[in-house]
Amino acid sequence: MIVGYGIIAVPTGIVGAELFTEQRRQDAPAPIARTCQGCELATHEADAAFCKRCGCSL
Repeated sequence: MIVGYGIIAVPTGIVGAELFTEQRRQDAPAPIARTCQGCELATHEADAAFCKRCGCSL
């Protein structure tokens, strides 16, 4: 009987955790695209202070 509960509970918990994680990811604010003035690279992290390609200050 305990094995039967485990067969139902474990997959249900995994699916529930994945649904929760996906919902949190969708509710998160979109990252701000910051463009470097020196090399025009636009793929920097939101908290970056310097360009990862040329090193110029953002």
